[in-house]
Formats: sequence, structure tokens, C-alpha cells
Amino acid sequence: MIYLVNCDKLKFFKTFNSLENVIDYLKNKNKTEFDGLNFMLFGRGQKEVLINEKTEYIDSEYYIDSVVLSPKQNPNEYFTFFIRCIDSKGNRIELD
Repeated sequence: MIYLVNCDKLKFFKTFNSLENVIDYLKNKNKTEFDGLNFMLFGRGQKEVLINEKTEYIDSEYYIDSVVLSPKQNPNEYFTFFIRCIDSKGNRIELD
């Protein structure tokens, strides 16, 4: 499997061979280029839909994992690093 990480605001794109390598890389990047504070993985995105005339949130069509980091200079700004996983056939795989 291949893990793809991108951050649109930074025009960043990199591949990894394991989720552990992704997290290690982002931990290092956080310490050297960002605020160094603890961060967490964010999981499945949700969308708002109308069901029986009532607004509800349901899971999006695909799994989104991401890490959000803030720069040292401006802690109110943030950069989202999206993580995707694909198998050897190019199919997207959900991360556990």
C-alpha cells in the first residue's frame, strides 16, 4: 500500500510506505516547522443532509484522515495535511 499526504495551502505532496512513517514525518515537521504542540489524526468527514425534513449529519462517501498543524509565527492559522491510502491496484483504502 502507498500512503499519500498532501497539503494544498503549502503545495505539498509526498508518499510513504506506512501510516507509522506518515505520523513520524509529521511529528518531525511539526517540531521543526510548526508550533510543536500535540496534534491528532482526524477521521471520517461528515456532510449535512436533509432526512425526513430534518437536517442530519452522515458520513461522507469516502474516509478522510488528516493532521492539522499551526505555524509558530501565527497560531491562529492552520495547515491541513490530508492522508489517503491506495492499494497496489489503485483502489482507495480506508485507514483504521
